[in-house]
Amino acid sequence: MLTITRTFISLLCVCVAVSFVSPAVAQPVEISICVSDSLAPDIVETLEQYPDACAQDDFFPTDWLRTTLEFFFVCRAIRIGGIEATYTFESYPNSARTIVQMKKGAFMIMVDLPWVKYTQDESLYQSMAVLRLGDFVKGIYTRPDHTALLNVKTLEELRNFKAVSNRVWFYDWEVLERMGVEKISVPKYALMGEMPERTT
Repeated sequence: MLTITRTFISLLCVCVAVSFVSPAVAQPVEISICVSDSLAPDIVETLEQYPDACAQDDFFPTDWLRTTLEFFFVCRAIRIGGIEATYTFESYPNSARTIVQMKKGAFMIMVDLPWVKYTQDESLYQSMAVLRLGDFVKGIYTRPDHTALLNVKTLEELRNFKAVSNRVWFYDWEVLERMGVEKISVPKYALMGEMPERTT
């Protein structure tokens, strides 16, 4: 599911109208993208590394982050729709902050695959789901040298450890609560990876 402001939809309509009236003078549309978890630099770096990636529908490197992949879904869809575009990016620390900025109209498109709960707002449009129910599998991750956790076989054993997540990720948070695992909420995606590294 991609989240788009009504302003952007209007802009697309204007763009399509202009292209029919005078294609010779059509200029690229500048589309503003907001990205959660401070990951905009990763998308920019990927664009610099693969400048033609928006035109290559079957090109999906295995090392792309999920957010980067989502952006290329967007730019390819826009290209297929017949719109020539350039992109600007802005990062926010988490999904909740990104949604706030979207509702303010600060950006046209949110690249973050937000859950449906986040997009129940009259000022936002949403596409059909990119990941359907059941397509996405959750996991528990730790350091490769954390043998105690890697050897866990039962839920009872797992409850001896603490989980790092974000309470705004309500599906993840709800699963941890149902499992009875002690939780720590952190505001930034990067901290989820850093905190296990800090533990001894």
